[in-house]
Amino acid sequence: MKKIIYSTATIAILIFSAVSCQRYLDITPTGVVIPKSLEDYRALVTKAYSVYPKQKARVTYRTDEMTLNTSSSYAGDYKDIYIWNDTNADPSTVAFPYGDFYNSIFYCNHIIKNGVSDLPEGAEKNQILGEAYALRALNYFELSNLYSDVYVKGQNDASPAVPLILEPKLEGDFPKSTLGKVYEQILSDLNKAEQLINVSKFDAGLNYRFSQPALHAFKARVYQYSADWNNAITEVNKALSYNNSLEDFNDFKVLPVSFKSTESIMNLDFNVDADLNSLANVSPSLLKLYDQQNDLRFARYFKKNGSRTLTTKYSSSSEFKCSFRVGELMLIKAEALAKTNNEGESKKYFWHWQQNAIMLWEFRLTSRK
Repeated sequence: MKKIIYSTATIAILIFSAVSCQRYLDITPTGVVIPKSLEDYRALVTKAYSVYPKQKARVTYRTDEMTLNTSSSYAGDYKDIYIWNDTNADPSTVAFPYGDFYNSIFYCNHIIKNGVSDLPEGAEKNQILGEAYALRALNYFELSNLYSDVYVKGQNDASPAVPLILEPKLEGDFPKSTLGKVYEQILSDLNKAEQLINVSKFDAGLNYRFSQPALHAFKARVYQYSADWNNAITEVNKALSYNNSLEDFNDFKVLPVSFKSTESIMNLDFNVDADLNSLANVSPSLLKLYDQQNDLRFARYFKKNGSRTLTTKYSSSSEFKCSFRVGELMLIKAEALAKTNNEGESKKYFWHWQQNAIMLWEFRLTSRK
């Protein structure tokens, strides 16, 4: 694969405008903008987060959680995604954001390469560098899951995956790497991030950033996806040591997927966007999983709109952003215990947290190819 085309926003690092500031960065005599200060680099990593693609809603079209509202005037933009037609999709079909991942990676690469020498030593420098490593890992993890086979360590390490670009370059040859090398890089980046990230919690509204528990939650998911169950358990335990609270639906305040939720660990991803909210009917198979009379979640998660049943996990205010939360970690641990022949412990753990835990948890469906 040659010469990945970056958007104008990516090339804009050369004329970079500070996102979190009200001024442009200092401009050199040649007219090239070069970030130098902690403030500049915080703005740069904020930019890396902001261009991270909002692809999770698009992936939902390929799950069994929804049926397509074909009466919508723009259902055709998503129909071929919905029916898994990749070989001869209609030209109007909305594309998955392949290039946008590399846009975010470009910013991360610049921070990693130049931040070490540019920034003064201290906790803030470490935090910024750590976030760049973790965000780069997240981009490659999502890329791999969208465009590669499911990784099974020791079985398909040599399978082709996606290009690994670890320098802030815009042109050149970008050959595909292998699944084994991509996952090796993801874990390498996460291990480096773990040595650097020193913030245990961000306030609501800033919790799209990587913190210490978010890092461990992400590592738990990586190990879960690669079936490394013992390490998954270890990382879950580390993440839950910071927060093990669940939303109590008997004293309902917010949905668990809100960035304001007590379960919140990190909230970067939009799992439902405006298009999906309009086009997605909740599937009958999903609705049948709920006791519609006694399950407290049912009335909170779904709403009727004429003949349609819709999800409530959407708001134009962008409240419902969720990347990692406590409920997912509990399910990862329960699965990992079961996979390591600890079925009894898995069941105990599953029910340990609340007497009526089954009514407090949202069962997040993890999509895998």
